[in-house]
Amino acid sequence: MGGEFNSPIGMLNSPALISTQRSSSAHSCLPCPVVDLDHRELDSDDAVVCNREYAVKRFWDDDELATEWTLEPSDQTLLANKAGATRLGFVALLTFFRHEGRFPASKHEVPAAVVTHLASQVGVPAEAYVAYDWRGRTIKYHRVQIRTALGFRETSVEDADQLVDWLADEVVPHERAQDRVRAAVYTRCRELRLEPPTPERVERLVRSALASA
Repeated sequence: MGGEFNSPIGMLNSPALISTQRSSSAHSCLPCPVVDLDHRELDSDDAVVCNREYAVKRFWDDDELATEWTLEPSDQTLLANKAGATRLGFVALLTFFRHEGRFPASKHEVPAAVVTHLASQVGVPAEAYVAYDWRGRTIKYHRVQIRTALGFRETSVEDADQLVDWLADEVVPHERAQDRVRAAVYTRCRELRLEPPTPERVERLVRSALASA
């Protein structure tokens, strides 16, 4: 695997770089509907991935899966005492965060091909993934484990204020399109090793930066 994260991290403070990222991101998002592991069309609440500018592409070939979604030897320590749906759900969170710099918004944001690839690595049937609890205490503990292992922390109020200042100084003077300013937030959080705020909070940060610049 090519380093801890899939994509290089760069400052979004130049029109040229923002223009390049606009071009590349246009090829990373695929249209709705999103389909779950049983190939059922999801409702609008589950299909949140369709409305995110940072949506993960849905289809991966075998070489891409091997390169970008294969567990690292050091991950085995984190899998201790985890079995079944808990084991598979944990590695889905771990690899998604490593790949995207954030946790998935819902279980359906993790592509089915990725789940199948991960399932084969941890010896759990892919169908077990739907049983992973995304609302209980277990996933909260798993998030803490993953943040700690990858050297990230949650975004504080002070961090959020600094993000607004950075956007106003470095991004908004060159780019005022909300989707691009929003993308800059996620990239900046990744650079600073912060778990991004919730999408709703990101929207507030973007509006604040646009209003203050």
